[in-house]
Amino acid sequence: MSRRFWMTFLPAGFYLAAWLTLSDDSLGKGLETNATLGARRFKESVDLLVQKAYHAKDDLGMQEIIQALARAPGVLFACVMDRDEKVLSHSRVSQLSKPFRLPAHARDIYSFPLRDEQSRWGTLVFSMSKESERRLRRQHILLDLGAAMVLCLGILGWSLSTEKRLHQLAGAIAERDSLLTAEKSNFRRLEERLESAREAWKSLAQSAVRRAPGGLLILDMRQRVAACNLQAALLLGAVDEAGGVQDLQKVRERRIAVF
Repeated sequence: MSRRFWMTFLPAGFYLAAWLTLSDDSLGKGLETNATLGARRFKESVDLLVQKAYHAKDDLGMQEIIQALARAPGVLFACVMDRDEKVLSHSRVSQLSKPFRLPAHARDIYSFPLRDEQSRWGTLVFSMSKESERRLRRQHILLDLGAAMVLCLGILGWSLSTEKRLHQLAGAIAERDSLLTAEKSNFRRLEERLESAREAWKSLAQSAVRRAPGGLLILDMRQRVAACNLQAALLLGAVDEAGGVQDLQKVRERRIAVF
């Protein structure tokens, strides 16, 4: 492939890769923001219930609330711990009254402080699955890659077609140049032949004029003397004392009336 192809394809590939990167980053940030807002709304929906159970010292009611939260779609676990990080209620009953520890392979953890009118009394901790967001992001990446491949193939086809057309045009121009060169050469040879023929006819005419027994003038298209012999020069007074033609140029410039 020619240098022109790479000069077209590489910048297009660079801008396409930059666009894919920015698109994926923008989508990731949007999904992360949406997940954070969802977690806040989730916390706000249970905060009042947990606060009521805490102030009523209803540990069983708080445990039922946390168990119900854990059964919500996308929630992996939920718990409430006090200021000393001791579990007050947990979606896994085995963790009650134990120091809080994150579950193994825990991901996407959210924690929000629980406050009363005076101070913070505990923390709500839960994990929400982002599998749907990850699936959406993978689908978006696959769609972007598919669109990028189609665009790259389109650019590749256009570049190859353009390159082929340029090669054809270059070949046609080279062929025209060679034909033009050949025509110029033929024209020069024709000019040389015409010049040779003219010189030959001129020499023949001069020889015939010189050998004519009487005075002979040859006129051009404008009725001027083109050639004359010695006898005609004598008649025109253009012969010097030595018997030669004295001023032939003046003789040739005279106009001869045709009767």
